Amino acid sequence: MLLKIIFLVLGLLFFAFSLAVWLISYENLLTWIAQSYSFDEAQWKKLTSQILTPQNFVYIQVFSTFVGLILALITFWLKTKTLQLQNFLERLKQDFLLKVSDFCYPLQKMNKIQKITIVIFLLISTLYNSFLLTFKVIHIDEAFSYVHFASKGLWVSALYYPNPNNHILLNIWVSLWESFFENKLWAIRLSSMICLLFLQILLFRFFLQRNSFQVALALIIVFTLLSPVQAYSVSGRGYLLLTLWVWLSGNTLLQILEKIQKNERVFFEKITFVLMSVAGFYTIPLFLYYFVGFLLSFVVVALLQFNENKKLIFRNIVIPTSITTLIVLFLYLPIFLLNGSENLLAISWQNEASKQFREFFGNYWQDFGDFWLGVEHSYPIFWLLLLMGLLISLKNLPQTSFQTKFWIFLMIFAFTLMILQQKLLPVRTWVAMAIPIVLIFENLLKYISKFWQNISLVFTILLLSLSQIYQVYAYENVHFAYKDCLQKIMALPFRAGEKIFSNDLIYQNLIAFYNLQKKWGLQVDYSYKNKNYDWVILDKTLSLDLDLKNYDKVQETTWVYIFQIRQK
Repeated sequence: MLLKIIFLVLGLLFFAFSLAVWLISYENLLTWIAQSYSFDEAQWKKLTSQILTPQNFVYIQVFSTFVGLILALITFWLKTKTLQLQNFLERLKQDFLLKVSDFCYPLQKMNKIQKITIVIFLLISTLYNSFLLTFKVIHIDEAFSYVHFASKGLWVSALYYPNPNNHILLNIWVSLWESFFENKLWAIRLSSMICLLFLQILLFRFFLQRNSFQVALALIIVFTLLSPVQAYSVSGRGYLLLTLWVWLSGNTLLQILEKIQKNERVFFEKITFVLMSVAGFYTIPLFLYYFVGFLLSFVVVALLQFNENKKLIFRNIVIPTSITTLIVLFLYLPIFLLNGSENLLAISWQNEASKQFREFFGNYWQDFGDFWLGVEHSYPIFWLLLLMGLLISLKNLPQTSFQTKFWIFLMIFAFTLMILQQKLLPVRTWVAMAIPIVLIFENLLKYISKFWQNISLVFTILLLSLSQIYQVYAYENVHFAYKDCLQKIMALPFRAGEKIFSNDLIYQNLIAFYNLQKKWGLQVDYSYKNKNYDWVILDKTLSLDLDLKNYDKVQETTWVYIFQIRQK
């Protein structure tokens, strides 16, 4: 009875909401926004002329009414199905508890020394990442994401999409907890550290089921030490979060394959696949490449590996895929309405990606190889090991586990899709390929003797460890522009209320970030619309028609000129 009352109340609230949105005027909404968020003149003009226009406001009202009515109808329908809903929730609870028990079982089987060892490894990894978190200067992408999305709250993070730089789900996460952190670097980077910790536990458990404890531990160390995994585990960007969703989505598909063959229920797995895939798309739309790779790989592995239940297997994936597509379209619809197709589809980025494909296709694969070891010109080593592993895996395909086949085909299909589109994605998009890379390495170990297995693992871990040490020592030189910028802006005598213009990306983003972090009270302008500035910081490589007769050049660096308005 209580459940029926709850659904009745919720249904009435949703219905009331669908009507109430028409009682709010455009002017009242703008007044509320102006009172809730701080905008400078240029930002406010952009908001009212390009994003929240009167026409877009009507779209929001229609969309909100539609959502409210749909939720109301669903809620009233659920009110009539309380018994079935209770059974559904009970079944979901049982499946969840069974999953937790099944997940913990191989970990519980470890002896005391093994448990202590894995805990020590995770602790060392976390402490090392904590050091890197504070050691590394904030990158322009991290600063831009925090300043323009996360710091402005949940709604801006969820709806404002000027370019693909908004990793929506991560920025929503940061926006929800950033007020609890005095140091905003921890607020924006800790989420990626948590993602790495989850990935380490999940992958270790997976490898432990297939190998000895020593090999499983070595493989998870290899995964952790891969340069992009380490770099993005202390970055306020969504790539490690994306990697987590890729693993959970892909592994869930494998469980669906496995369970159908055993005539076991896959109810929980289908729900999990939908949720994890939606989360992947909502983090970065380029999850599409992994998603297409999942589905094609699923089909190939089902055809190669399983002789029975093929129709049942495909039926069990069609509905979750369709539901995922509908939810993703629903989530991105308000973004499309407010920001337009050009921003959402990143038309300018796609044009640049096509140009890159025509001009730098060969160089791209060199960069991809260097990406994994983090050392320039190291790509021959990477490609030699990867191609060797791939050839051995494909040569011994019947003996290769269906999980490894799945991830290998995922890699092949995702890259093939990119090549067929004739667009080069940013190399960092492929961070999640760390999973199939380590699986290929694991598969390679099975075809060599125990002695050479140990030698290979020790050599690989040593190589990756040296790469990390090199990157820490080389950081000062590689990122000297960032370190120099941070030192300069900390030393400049800014005063609250002053206006600053910079056309240098590093300076403008770092000043904007630390303006919020340290509450300087500055007005940072990116667009050169005010033209009445107290400070002007100009990139030496860019020309700008700016009258500087009333300014004194107070500093000059390798990259910028710094001007301050002449005191009267």
